Formats: sequence, structure tokens, C-alpha cells
Amino acid sequence: MTGKKELFMLITGLVLLIFDLVTDIVVAVRYGLKGDYWWFGLTLFFIIVPLFIVSIVAFFQADDGFCGLSCCLLFVCSSIFVRYVEEFKYWKQRYRDNSPCGKSGGNCMECNCLDCRLYRVAIPESNDSAYKLAWLRYLETLTESTPQWCLQIYIMLHQWDFPWLTVLSAVISLLSLAWSITALEKARADKDSQNFTLAATVVFFTSQLFSLLSRLFAISAFAYVFKEHVFTALAVHWLMVHVVSWFIDF
Repeated sequence: MTGKKELFMLITGLVLLIFDLVTDIVVAVRYGLKGDYWWFGLTLFFIIVPLFIVSIVAFFQADDGFCGLSCCLLFVCSSIFVRYVEEFKYWKQRYRDNSPCGKSGGNCMECNCLDCRLYRVAIPESNDSAYKLAWLRYLETLTESTPQWCLQIYIMLHQWDFPWLTVLSAVISLLSLAWSITALEKARADKDSQNFTLAATVVFFTSQLFSLLSRLFAISAFAYVFKEHVFTALAVHWLMVHVVSWFIDF
């Protein structure tokens, strides 16, 4: 069956999303039960606000047939799950309902049978939908997983306590962020008709994982030492990156 890699990417992204949210919620509840209401509020803030933002974007991405369901789920910040349902529909339409015939020998782009023609028609729509979902997932990890990781690492350093549940939450957030970047890059390559092989996926994911680990830990460690001055450092870094990019483009 074709499309195994795409299905694996889709399921893995959904599983990481669910585990990321669940572990973050459990960690927030744990802070509340311990009486750490400041950490409880911050953890909850970086769950609800990003999900609401992502749900608004997901609502506008939803197909007409899913708009009603997406609108209902918008109020519970769950429209992103509607997009996953849509993407599973596109995967089924492309690889099951309109799968290429076996006579093409894998070269369905030149075969003129009905199955291969329908398959070719489904490719652009499927790739475009996959890219939009990957971008949406990246937005979710950028606004939820990234600050959650930095926050939980900072809290553990601040309290010098490393409970396994908080560590697990941080690990899943990091994996989720690295995976979303990998999925976005693969979706971009597929949309541009480029071949993003399994080996390239593994190498890219591993490189992103270690790169994110070092950078995000540096931010958390800086915040642990210099407290609120971390925001000044991040603002200066953001400004320098954009100025350098502007000069390069110029």
C-alpha cells in the first residue's frame, strides 16, 4: 500500500499533539494541587491561549463540510483536531479511493488509466492540505510546546526538583516541536514535487532535535540566571536576525 510514510507522519503528529497537551494539563493540575498557583496559572496560560489562536486559524482552514463542526469545537479550542480528520480524509481519498493501478509499475504519472488519472488529480489538493496542516501544527508547537518547554525547565531549575512527570512533559514538548518542523519541511518538499526520503526525514528530525535542545536550554538557563532580562536578550536577538536578513536580501 502506498502512502505508508504519509500515514505514519500523520498519526505520529496527532499522537504527539495529544500526549503533549495531556501531559501539560496534568503538570498544571499538579502545580495547582501543590499550591504553586503562579506556575499553575502560567502553565495553563500557555495551554489555553495558543490552542485558541491555533483553533481560529484551523477554523479558517477547514473545508466547507467541516466548518460547522470546526465552529463548534472552536469554543473548546479543538479545531485543530478537525483538520486532522480532514487530513485523514485526504489521505484516504488519495491512497485508497484513488490509488494508482498496479499495471503502471510505479510510474502512475504516465499511465492513462482511470485510477492513475484520478490519483494525479488528487495529488495537488492532498499536498496543499498536508502543507496547511503541517504549518498549523508548527504554529501550535511554536506557541504552546516551545514556551511550555522553556517554562517547565525554568521551574525545575528554580525549584531544583525534577519530577518525572514534568520531565516527561518537557521531553514530549521537545519531540513535538522537532517533529512539527520535520513534517512542515516534508510537506513543503512534497508540495514542490521534491523527494523527501525516509533517510532525509530521520537526519532532519535528529538535527532539529539537538539544535532545539541546545537553543531552548540556553534560553531557560539564561532566564534562570538573569530572570526577566531574558526578554531583552530575546528581543535583541530577534532584531539582529531580522536586520542581518534584511541586509542579506538587500
